[in-house]
Amino acid sequence: MWSKFLEDLNGIAIQSVREKTDWDFQVYSDVAGAGGFGLYLQGHWCAEEWPRAWKEGGRSIAFLEFFPLLVQLVLWVDSFADTKVNFRVDNMTVIEVVNRQSASDPTY
Repeated sequence: MWSKFLEDLNGIAIQSVREKTDWDFQVYSDVAGAGGFGLYLQGHWCAEEWPRAWKEGGRSIAFLEFFPLLVQLVLWVDSFADTKVNFRVDNMTVIEVVNRQSASDPTY
């Protein structure tokens, strides 16, 4: 996943920030367990159900929380160019994966 991300989004940096910063955008995402996910960015939103195979296959909650971040990048990448974006996520595993830019689980 990281190879694809770096290949397609060359020049976009993800950095770990622990203190309040002047963000150009704050992007919100959340999942509803077996239901699906929702995204929000400055009046724009997206919501979708999980694919049937994901519902039946028992994907981990960390995977399900991570997936909307990728959807946000696909949907709104042009808006993020040369900006500071704060991805609002409520899952510590996902936050750690993004901040470290690596994961021990090859799923990410």
